[in-house]
Amino acid sequence: MDGGLITAFSTTLGFPRGGSNVAAGEAGATLDQLATTAGESAARTSMLVARIDNDRCLPLLDKEAGVPRPTGSIFKLWVLGSLAEEIRAGRISPSAMVPFTNDEAVPGSALNSTAPGTQISIRDLANLMLGISDNTSTDLLLELVGRDRAEQTLRTFGNRNRELMTPFLKVNEQFHVFWSLSPSLATEYAAAGDEEQRAILTNSIEPLGPVTAFPQSNQVALYDSSWTASAYDVCQAYAGLRKFDNRSDEFKIIEESAGAEVALLSVRNRWDRVWQKGGSLANNDGNYVFTLSWMFESDAKGAFVVVIMASNRDGTPVDSSSLFSVAARAEQIVFNR
Repeated sequence: MDGGLITAFSTTLGFPRGGSNVAAGEAGATLDQLATTAGESAARTSMLVARIDNDRCLPLLDKEAGVPRPTGSIFKLWVLGSLAEEIRAGRISPSAMVPFTNDEAVPGSALNSTAPGTQISIRDLANLMLGISDNTSTDLLLELVGRDRAEQTLRTFGNRNRELMTPFLKVNEQFHVFWSLSPSLATEYAAAGDEEQRAILTNSIEPLGPVTAFPQSNQVALYDSSWTASAYDVCQAYAGLRKFDNRSDEFKIIEESAGAEVALLSVRNRWDRVWQKGGSLANNDGNYVFTLSWMFESDAKGAFVVVIMASNRDGTPVDSSSLFSVAARAEQIVFNR
């Protein structure tokens, strides 16, 4: 987009037609059958379909939904919640601007060609973070809200596995564990408790600054030290975001950014509100972590969350070919209840 005008358009061969992502194999499938299909995508999978009622996630389907799994970029939901809490507390203005700095640049970000010092609104950063999962935007916002706030948000939102998400790492910091630390130090970090991890973070990771090279491939750390939560934790993150006053400035930012990308056909026509966040972690062979999550809400139907988390600890690629179809069929089921 440039000044509100579309400047580019592309299509993808094989993209679903007929207004739905549901493939023939999932048409008419039950939730249990969908869980079976999702389970075939990777060695370790979880699936949760739940209704949010009184800010609690009540399951319609629970397939290992309480088991912690790597989240990939779904962790950015808690970053968004942290930003909203700081705005509600009056410590950050909803119209705040953040200067771009190369100190927070993560390789591959859409922002990295920005001139240092350029002012970017927190609204735009949140939209980039959730809409295209931009990593530099994420680190700029995490630097703004602070690690302590992000860790408090885990508690506020009812995360049951907070110790697996703390210290709450920025993307650059997490990537240094994966690709910069020596294999022995990366393995030590992955196995360490909170106090020791914070010491390694302070003494060995933070001094590295932004990621500029990928000299290592720390296989154990690639899985065991990444952002980790259960499908229930992800559902509770959506419940936590819903709790903000829907007339407030912070909720407007949540609504715009969490709804920036939907990834499923036709669902905007069926629900008053659709929020989405997915994630992945990759090596040279493909995505060994692949995660998907949505919240669907309307006055008539209520609020529902669908979460799928798939991963292979040995680094082999997840077969994600059916997972959007599984999620789309789950959405059909909760809409038609």
